[in-house]
Amino acid sequence: MARAVRGRPKSTPPCRRIAFAARLAGALTVGLLGCRPRPVPVLIWEGNAGGRTVEVSAIASLLAPKAPGVRSAPWGDSRDATFQLLELTAAESPHVHERHDLTIVVLRGGATLYADGRRYQITAGDVVHIARGVPHHFHPATAQPTVGLGIFVPRLDGNDSRPVPE
Repeated sequence: MARAVRGRPKSTPPCRRIAFAARLAGALTVGLLGCRPRPVPVLIWEGNAGGRTVEVSAIASLLAPKAPGVRSAPWGDSRDATFQLLELTAAESPHVHERHDLTIVVLRGGATLYADGRRYQITAGDVVHIARGVPHHFHPATAQPTVGLGIFVPRLDGNDSRPVPE
C-alpha cells in the first residue's frame, strides 16, 4: 500500500509563473483600457442649410443669456421642430410651455427636475420629455453647468414660457 508523503508543496515551475504573470498583465491592460475616459460627445447637424459639428465642450461659446442662470442658443429648425442648446447654472423658476412639447437630451452635468409634482435626478445621457402644459423646473445638481439639447415640437413661433406658482 502506498503511503502519502507529507512535506512542502511542490514549487511551481518558472515557465508556469511567467505564463501566469503574462495573463495577469494582459487582463489588467484590457481592464484599464476599458476604463478610458469616454470621448467628448459631438452634436452633428445635417439640415437643409448644410451640415455642422460641435463638441459639447465648445457649446458654451455659442450661448447667450436668456434668464438668470440660463443661457441658450439656436441649434437649428426643421419643418416641425426647433432645436436649442441650453445651459443651466442656477435653479429655474417653475413654468409651463402651453403650445409646445419639450424633449431634453442631457449632454453634460446633472440636475433635479421637478415636473408636475414629481422629482427626478437626471445626468448626462438621460432624455426627458415634458408635454405641453406640464409645470416644470430644473435645479442644477453640481457646480458644473448642466448642458442639454432642447427639442420643441411644434417649431417655436415665439416665447412659450409662462411662469406658474411653485
